[in-house]
Amino acid sequence: MEKRPIKKYIIRTAAIVGVLAAIALGYYLYMYRVPHIPYTKSKVTDNIDECNIMAQACVDFYNSIDDDEEIWSVMLDLDRNKLIHLKYHDTNDEYDMTSEQIDAFKALIHEHIFYVDHINCIEIVTNNDFVVFSNPKGQACFIYSVSGERPDFCNTPASENKKICVQKITDNWYYSCKQ
Repeated sequence: MEKRPIKKYIIRTAAIVGVLAAIALGYYLYMYRVPHIPYTKSKVTDNIDECNIMAQACVDFYNSIDDDEEIWSVMLDLDRNKLIHLKYHDTNDEYDMTSEQIDAFKALIHEHIFYVDHINCIEIVTNNDFVVFSNPKGQACFIYSVSGERPDFCNTPASENKKICVQKITDNWYYSCKQ
């Protein structure tokens, strides 16, 4: 006679635990797998050639200069057709862009390829492994991974904020935003 209430208790407890686990899983997926700041994936995939040209220009620039800094801030100067490595205590380095690179960067701005949170992502940070195009709010960015490795940061490789969502766009491109 006492076995039935124990059996009902076990079934009820298992059902409650299952529902709580499903809620926890849903919360985890919502917090870390779904970006809280939406973006248009097709803007990147439809303009992948321009995106790759821009990223490769930044990588080439980074590799062309012998510098001790591990992470660079790069400014885009379309008036002079240059990428500029912003240095705080020295003369800035400059990289002359080709016409193809200039056209790719103009497309970035005019066609809003990297457009997130109502702002173009035109702040550029680069190092040997990644090129990051972020917006001035610092909440979201598009990341080119030289090796295809999934980034674990938002806005800069030095970032320690781990409450982020990273989604793969294509082989070397990722979208990252703070949660």
